[in-house]
Amino acid sequence: MTNPEYYDFFIAHCYDQGRRWPYKPSQHKLYVINKNNIHKPMALDLPLPSCSEPNRFSVVGSCNGLLCLAYLGSLKRKRQHRIYLWNPVTRQHKDVCMRKQNLQHRVSLGFGFDDASRDYKTVSVLTDRFDFVSRVSVYSLGQDCWNRIDHAEMKARVLQQCAVIAKGLFYWLMEEKSDPRRFGLVWFNVQTEELGTTSLPDGISCPSVFELKGSVAISTGYIINHEIGIWKQDDDHGWIKIHAIKNSGITGFYGCLNTGEFVGGTYYAIALCDPANKVIKYSNNLPRGILRAYNYSASLVKLN
Repeated sequence: MTNPEYYDFFIAHCYDQGRRWPYKPSQHKLYVINKNNIHKPMALDLPLPSCSEPNRFSVVGSCNGLLCLAYLGSLKRKRQHRIYLWNPVTRQHKDVCMRKQNLQHRVSLGFGFDDASRDYKTVSVLTDRFDFVSRVSVYSLGQDCWNRIDHAEMKARVLQQCAVIAKGLFYWLMEEKSDPRRFGLVWFNVQTEELGTTSLPDGISCPSVFELKGSVAISTGYIINHEIGIWKQDDDHGWIKIHAIKNSGITGFYGCLNTGEFVGGTYYAIALCDPANKVIKYSNNLPRGILRAYNYSASLVKLN
Protein backbone atom coordinates (compact mmCIF):
# COMPACT_ATOMS: atom_id res chain seq x y z
CA MET A 1 0.00 0.00 0.00
CA THR A 2 1.43 3.34 -1.02
CA ASN A 3 -1.63 5.57 -1.21
CA PRO A 4 -2.42 7.06 2.23
CA GLU A 5 -5.95 8.11 1.17
CA TYR A 6 -7.64 4.99 2.56
CA TYR A 7 -10.75 5.17 4.71
CA ASP A 8 -13.85 3.08 5.36
CA PHE A 9 -11.65 0.01 5.35
CA PHE A 10 -11.22 -3.02 7.49
CA ILE A 11 -8.60 -5.74 7.60
CA ALA A 12 -9.47 -9.43 7.47
CA HIS A 13 -7.12 -12.12 8.78
CA CYS A 14 -7.81 -15.17 6.60
CA TYR A 15 -6.30 -18.52 5.86
CA ASP A 16 -6.15 -20.79 2.82
CA GLN A 17 -6.78 -24.33 4.00
CA GLY A 18 -3.76 -26.54 3.35
CA ARG A 19 -3.81 -30.08 1.94
CA ARG A 20 -3.87 -33.12 4.20
CA TRP A 21 -1.95 -35.30 1.75
CA PRO A 22 0.64 -34.56 0.61
CA TYR A 23 0.75 -32.29 3.63
CA LYS A 24 0.72 -28.54 3.05
CA PRO A 25 0.12 -26.13 5.95
CA SER A 26 -2.56 -23.45 5.79
CA GLN A 27 -1.34 -20.05 4.59
CA HIS A 28 -2.44 -17.10 6.71
CA LYS A 29 -2.86 -13.76 4.93
CA LEU A 30 -4.13 -10.24 5.57
CA TYR A 31 -6.50 -8.42 3.24
CA VAL A 32 -7.55 -4.77 3.20
CA ILE A 33 -11.22 -4.48 2.25
CA ASN A 34 -13.35 -1.45 1.50
CA LYS A 35 -16.64 -2.02 3.31
CA ASN A 36 -18.42 -0.30 0.41
CA ASN A 37 -16.97 -2.81 -2.07
CA ILE A 38 -16.20 -6.07 -0.30
CA HIS A 39 -15.73 -7.93 -3.60
CA LYS A 40 -12.21 -6.54 -4.23
CA PRO A 41 -9.93 -7.44 -1.30
CA MET A 42 -6.28 -6.39 -1.51
CA ALA A 43 -3.63 -8.70 -0.04
CA LEU A 44 -0.89 -7.26 2.18
CA ASP A 45 2.75 -8.37 2.21
CA LEU A 46 3.61 -9.03 5.84
CA PRO A 47 6.89 -7.73 7.31
CA LEU A 48 7.62 -11.06 9.02
CA PRO A 49 11.06 -12.65 8.65
CA SER A 50 11.42 -15.39 6.08
CA CYS A 51 11.99 -17.98 8.81
CA SER A 52 8.50 -17.39 10.23
CA GLU A 53 5.90 -20.05 9.64
CA PRO A 54 2.98 -18.46 7.75
CA ASN A 55 0.39 -20.13 9.96
CA ARG A 56 1.82 -18.98 13.30
CA PHE A 57 1.16 -15.24 13.23
CA SER A 58 -1.83 -13.37 14.58
CA VAL A 59 -3.07 -9.79 14.48
CA VAL A 60 -3.07 -8.34 17.98
CA GLY A 61 -4.86 -5.13 17.04
CA SER A 62 -5.24 -2.11 14.79
CA CYS A 63 -4.98 1.47 16.04
CA ASN A 64 -4.54 4.79 14.19
CA GLY A 65 -3.15 3.08 11.09
CA LEU A 66 -0.71 0.89 13.01
CA LEU A 67 -1.03 -2.89 13.14
CA CYS A 68 0.39 -5.04 15.89
CA LEU A 69 1.33 -8.53 14.72
CA ALA A 70 2.49 -11.42 16.88
CA TYR A 71 4.56 -14.36 15.76
CA LEU A 72 3.67 -17.26 18.03
CA GLY A 73 6.72 -19.13 19.22
CA SER A 74 7.09 -22.87 19.10
CA LEU A 75 8.15 -25.11 21.98
CA LYS A 76 9.08 -27.83 19.50
CA ARG A 77 11.25 -25.49 17.41
CA LYS A 78 12.46 -23.54 20.49
CA ARG A 79 11.42 -20.20 19.02
CA GLN A 80 10.32 -17.37 21.26
CA HIS A 81 7.23 -15.23 20.68
CA ARG A 82 7.86 -11.94 18.88
CA ILE A 83 5.81 -8.79 18.28
CA TYR A 84 5.93 -6.53 15.22
CA LEU A 85 4.47 -3.03 15.02
CA TRP A 86 3.78 -2.11 11.40
CA ASN A 87 2.44 0.75 9.33
CA PRO A 88 1.31 -0.73 5.97
CA VAL A 89 1.26 2.73 4.31
CA THR A 90 4.82 3.79 5.14
CA ARG A 91 6.02 0.14 5.17
CA GLN A 92 7.87 0.91 8.40
CA HIS A 93 7.92 -1.81 11.03
CA LYS A 94 9.47 -2.37 14.43
CA ASP A 95 10.54 -5.70 15.88
CA VAL A 96 9.61 -5.72 19.57
CA CYS A 97 11.49 -8.30 21.60
CA MET A 98 9.27 -9.80 24.28
CA ARG A 99 10.66 -10.58 27.69
CA LYS A 100 11.98 -14.11 27.89
CA GLN A 101 9.02 -16.44 28.24
CA ASN A 102 8.32 -19.95 29.31
CA LEU A 103 6.75 -21.46 26.18
CA GLN A 104 4.53 -23.58 28.45
CA HIS A 105 2.57 -20.38 29.17
CA ARG A 106 -0.47 -19.30 27.17
CA VAL A 107 0.09 -15.81 25.73
CA SER A 108 -2.72 -13.25 25.41
CA LEU A 109 -1.97 -9.83 23.94
CA GLY A 110 -3.57 -6.44 23.38
CA PHE A 111 -2.59 -3.28 21.49
CA GLY A 112 -3.95 0.25 21.74
CA PHE A 113 -3.33 3.93 22.42
CA ASP A 114 -3.13 5.25 25.98
CA ASP A 115 -4.67 8.76 25.98
CA ALA A 116 -3.20 9.63 29.38
CA SER A 117 0.43 9.06 28.39
CA ARG A 118 -0.10 9.72 24.65
CA ASP A 119 1.68 6.47 23.94
CA TYR A 120 1.00 3.19 22.15
CA LYS A 121 0.90 0.24 24.55
CA THR A 122 1.09 -3.51 24.03
CA VAL A 123 -0.25 -5.61 26.91
CA SER A 124 0.93 -9.18 27.48
CA VAL A 125 -0.90 -11.62 29.78
CA LEU A 126 1.00 -14.85 30.42
CA THR A 127 -1.13 -17.64 31.88
CA ASP A 128 0.43 -20.75 33.37
CA ARG A 129 -1.16 -23.83 31.76
CA PHE A 130 -1.06 -25.74 35.05
CA ASP A 131 -2.04 -23.39 37.88
CA PHE A 132 -3.79 -20.80 35.61
CA VAL A 133 -2.05 -17.84 37.29
CA SER A 134 -2.05 -14.87 34.88
CA ARG A 135 0.60 -12.15 35.03
CA VAL A 136 0.65 -8.84 33.13
CA SER A 137 3.45 -6.90 31.41
CA VAL A 138 3.10 -3.70 29.36
CA TYR A 139 5.30 -2.49 26.49
CA SER A 140 5.57 1.26 25.83
CA LEU A 141 6.45 2.32 22.28
CA GLY A 142 7.56 5.76 23.49
CA GLN A 143 9.93 4.33 26.11
CA ASP A 144 10.73 1.20 24.04
CA CYS A 145 10.68 -1.10 27.05
CA TRP A 146 8.57 -3.66 28.93
CA ASN A 147 7.31 -3.13 32.46
CA ARG A 148 6.03 -6.05 34.53
CA ILE A 149 2.99 -5.12 36.65
CA ASP A 150 3.72 -7.19 39.76
CA HIS A 151 0.42 -6.48 41.54
CA ALA A 152 -1.66 -7.37 38.44
CA GLU A 153 -1.99 -11.11 38.98
CA MET A 154 -4.93 -13.49 39.28
CA LYS A 155 -6.08 -17.04 38.59
CA ALA A 156 -7.99 -17.09 35.30
CA ARG A 157 -8.30 -19.48 32.36
CA VAL A 158 -7.75 -16.85 29.66
CA LEU A 159 -8.90 -18.23 26.29
CA GLN A 160 -8.71 -15.31 23.89
CA GLN A 161 -5.35 -14.62 22.29
CA CYS A 162 -5.92 -10.97 21.31
CA ALA A 163 -7.76 -8.34 23.32
CA VAL A 164 -10.73 -6.17 22.48
CA ILE A 165 -10.45 -2.57 23.75
CA ALA A 166 -13.47 -0.59 24.94
CA LYS A 167 -13.60 2.50 27.15
CA GLY A 168 -9.89 2.21 27.92
CA LEU A 169 -10.07 -1.41 29.09
CA PHE A 170 -8.46 -4.44 27.43
CA TYR A 171 -10.82 -7.46 27.42
CA TRP A 172 -10.09 -11.17 26.90
CA LEU A 173 -12.50 -14.11 26.99
CA MET A 174 -12.03 -16.56 29.86
CA GLU A 175 -13.57 -19.70 31.34
CA GLU A 176 -15.10 -19.42 34.79
CA LYS A 177 -12.93 -21.26 37.34
CA SER A 178 -15.89 -22.97 38.99
CA ASP A 179 -17.50 -24.18 35.74
CA PRO A 180 -15.60 -24.39 32.39
CA ARG A 181 -18.96 -24.31 30.57
CA ARG A 182 -19.47 -20.73 31.77
CA PHE A 183 -17.62 -17.80 30.24
CA GLY A 184 -16.50 -14.41 31.50
CA LEU A 185 -14.14 -11.59 30.59
CA VAL A 186 -10.75 -10.68 32.03
CA TRP A 187 -10.07 -6.95 31.82
CA PHE A 188 -7.00 -4.76 32.35
CA ASN A 189 -6.93 -0.98 32.80
CA VAL A 190 -3.65 0.26 31.30
CA GLN A 191 -3.87 3.61 33.15
CA THR A 192 -4.64 2.37 36.67
CA GLU A 193 -2.90 -1.02 36.11
CA GLU A 194 -5.90 -2.84 37.61
CA LEU A 195 -6.79 -6.39 36.58
CA GLY A 196 -10.32 -7.77 37.05
CA THR A 197 -13.10 -9.97 35.69
CA THR A 198 -16.65 -9.52 34.41
CA SER A 199 -19.31 -12.23 34.15
CA LEU A 200 -21.32 -12.89 30.98
CA PRO A 201 -25.08 -13.56 30.81
CA ASP A 202 -26.25 -17.06 31.73
CA GLY A 203 -26.64 -19.56 28.91
CA ILE A 204 -24.09 -17.95 26.58
CA SER A 205 -22.53 -20.47 24.17
CA CYS A 206 -19.52 -20.07 21.85
CA PRO A 207 -19.13 -16.33 22.55
CA SER A 208 -17.04 -13.90 20.52
CA VAL A 209 -15.99 -10.53 21.97
CA PHE A 210 -16.05 -7.18 20.13
CA GLU A 211 -15.94 -3.44 20.61
CA LEU A 212 -19.29 -1.98 19.50
CA LYS A 213 -19.43 1.82 19.29
CA GLY A 214 -17.35 2.32 22.42
CA SER A 215 -18.73 -0.55 24.50
CA VAL A 216 -17.72 -4.17 24.88
CA ALA A 217 -20.12 -6.58 23.16
CA ILE A 218 -20.44 -10.31 22.60
CA SER A 219 -22.09 -12.51 20.02
CA THR A 220 -23.30 -16.03 20.69
CA GLY A 221 -22.86 -19.07 18.50
CA TYR A 222 -25.11 -20.44 15.76
CA ILE A 223 -25.96 -23.55 17.76
CA ILE A 224 -29.34 -22.77 19.27
CA ASN A 225 -32.33 -22.12 16.95
CA HIS A 226 -30.01 -21.06 14.08
CA GLU A 227 -29.76 -17.67 15.77
CA ILE A 228 -26.84 -15.40 16.54
CA GLY A 229 -27.49 -13.10 19.49
CA ILE A 230 -25.60 -9.84 20.08
CA TRP A 231 -25.27 -8.49 23.61
CA LYS A 232 -23.86 -5.13 24.69
CA GLN A 233 -22.62 -4.10 28.14
CA ASP A 234 -24.46 -1.13 29.60
CA ASP A 235 -23.11 1.63 31.84
CA ASP A 236 -23.92 -0.40 34.97
CA HIS A 237 -21.86 -3.37 33.67
CA GLY A 238 -24.98 -5.38 32.95
CA TRP A 239 -25.78 -6.96 29.58
CA ILE A 240 -28.53 -6.05 27.11
CA LYS A 241 -29.46 -8.20 24.13
CA ILE A 242 -29.70 -5.76 21.23
CA HIS A 243 -29.99 -8.02 18.15
CA ALA A 244 -31.06 -11.55 17.21
CA ILE A 245 -30.06 -12.59 13.69
CA LYS A 246 -31.91 -15.65 12.42
CA ASN A 247 -31.62 -17.88 9.35
CA SER A 248 -28.98 -15.69 7.69
CA GLY A 249 -26.55 -18.49 6.90
CA ILE A 250 -23.93 -16.66 9.00
CA THR A 251 -22.19 -19.08 11.34
CA GLY A 252 -20.29 -16.52 13.41
CA PHE A 253 -18.98 -12.96 13.63
CA TYR A 254 -15.28 -12.07 13.48
CA GLY A 255 -15.27 -8.34 14.08
CA CYS A 256 -17.34 -5.18 14.38
CA LEU A 257 -16.71 -2.00 12.37
CA ASN A 258 -16.90 1.56 13.70
CA THR A 259 -20.20 1.96 11.83
CA GLY A 260 -21.83 -0.85 13.83
CA GLU A 261 -21.67 -3.36 10.98
CA PHE A 262 -20.44 -6.87 11.78
CA VAL A 263 -18.03 -8.90 9.70
CA GLY A 264 -19.18 -12.51 9.66
CA GLY A 265 -18.89 -15.63 7.61
CA THR A 266 -20.95 -18.39 6.10
CA TYR A 267 -19.71 -21.79 5.00
CA TYR A 268 -18.80 -20.33 1.60
CA ALA A 269 -18.44 -16.53 1.87
CA ILE A 270 -17.61 -13.49 3.97
CA ALA A 271 -20.62 -11.43 5.09
CA LEU A 272 -21.01 -7.80 6.11
CA CYS A 273 -24.06 -7.56 8.36
CA ASP A 274 -25.88 -4.38 9.37
CA PRO A 275 -28.31 -5.73 12.02
CA ALA A 276 -29.86 -2.33 12.74
CA ASN A 277 -31.06 -1.95 9.13
CA LYS A 278 -31.36 -5.71 8.49
CA VAL A 279 -28.97 -5.61 5.51
CA ILE A 280 -26.44 -8.37 4.74
CA LYS A 281 -23.90 -8.31 1.89
CA TYR A 282 -21.98 -11.42 0.87
CA SER A 283 -18.74 -11.98 -1.04
CA ASN A 284 -16.92 -15.19 -1.96
CA ASN A 285 -13.75 -13.44 -3.18
CA LEU A 286 -11.84 -14.28 0.00
CA PRO A 287 -10.45 -17.59 1.29
CA ARG A 288 -13.14 -19.53 3.11
CA GLY A 289 -11.37 -19.31 6.43
CA ILE A 290 -11.59 -15.96 8.23
CA LEU A 291 -10.19 -15.67 11.72
CA ARG A 292 -10.77 -12.04 12.67
CA ALA A 293 -11.60 -8.60 11.23
CA TYR A 294 -10.27 -5.24 12.43
CA ASN A 295 -11.13 -1.59 11.83
CA TYR A 296 -8.44 0.15 9.82
CA SER A 297 -7.78 3.79 8.92
CA ALA A 298 -4.58 4.49 7.00
CA SER A 299 -2.17 7.01 8.50
CA LEU A 300 1.45 8.20 8.37
CA VAL A 301 2.15 7.52 12.07
CA LYS A 302 5.87 6.88 12.61
CA LEU A 303 7.36 4.16 14.79
CA ASN A 304 10.43 6.08 15.96
